[in-house]
Amino acid sequence: MKHLIPISAFIGMMMTFALCASVQAAEQPASHYSQQAAGTKSAGKQFARNENKQQQPLARSAKHSYNPVWVANTWLDYVTDNDDDGYYQHFRFSFDADTSYAAKALFAEIYLSDGYNEWLVFTTETFWIHGNSGADVYEIATSLNEGYPAQSYDLTLRLYDADNHAVLAEQTWFEDPHLRALPLEDATQDSVFNNNAMIHHFELTLSDDFDGDNYFSQINMSVDVDSPYNITDVKIGIDIYDPINGWDTLYLSNEFTVAGVSSNDIQDISIDLENGFPSNQYQLKITVYESFSNALLASETLSQTVQLESLDFEGVFYDGYTEEYYVSAGYGGSTGIFTLALLAVGLLGRRLYRSNC
Repeated sequence: MKHLIPISAFIGMMMTFALCASVQAAEQPASHYSQQAAGTKSAGKQFARNENKQQQPLARSAKHSYNPVWVANTWLDYVTDNDDDGYYQHFRFSFDADTSYAAKALFAEIYLSDGYNEWLVFTTETFWIHGNSGADVYEIATSLNEGYPAQSYDLTLRLYDADNHAVLAEQTWFEDPHLRALPLEDATQDSVFNNNAMIHHFELTLSDDFDGDNYFSQINMSVDVDSPYNITDVKIGIDIYDPINGWDTLYLSNEFTVAGVSSNDIQDISIDLENGFPSNQYQLKITVYESFSNALLASETLSQTVQLESLDFEGVFYDGYTEEYYVSAGYGGSTGIFTLALLAVGLLGRRLYRSNC
């Protein structure tokens, strides 16, 4: 016998479905895409800082009971000053925003001001923050290409609700004195024109932790090299500091061309540590060489050490999954799940590296 659903019950079911669908749609924030101002080149990413949130922040703002979002910590790194005049064309600004909600979708803007005028430098895409977590730090790397004479600039950070664009929090030099009088200038003022390359931006993730001990055997990196004044053929090297043997080269790329400040030449690098690295904290360094002469054009040592081990030091009987882990101080945290097979790795007498670009 067929069972019929009364019309009233059917209508009730449809209304409930529509209500649930509308609530679910309301929980999804409006998409907001990153934008950069004329005369600048910026890139942003979200990541987890290795150190405790209480360590070495530039500033820690007080939480206001009436404000559900606030800026907890900020960090500022000066990167490039080619002519050594104390004014920088390239800097990185990081911030950790917290919220009284379990999670909140935001976007951010940073401004520079000379005390009279204010200029929008960069608008981020939509990103999420989670309570008072330190794993959702956002970093913005900025190069000033033109329109910024050598002088002191004040930096302002504004956080907006991703849904209605309302201002939720603001951080200025009043709350954070380190954001006052930043010594900056654009690339045209940075007068050493024989500098052929600079590392504008990098992202680093670690993956493949087969034995679940938080030491990783794969290094994944993307590097954006710029050559503001020339068209230059370069190679990228990734070096590692072994506490026993000192600096060693893990990886050297093929030759590629960089021209100006384009983002079309970003290099994606993957390195598998197959042998010779016991579980330890290691330092990494990015190097850029002129491909014809092998002259060193630029280098940057990562400020945070990374937890690495090669495959011969992984537990061979572990069967599970591991997550990608963002460690770069410098852009969106992501998580990947890998199905792991049973490993049997022979101990070799020398180091072997397998790299994929």
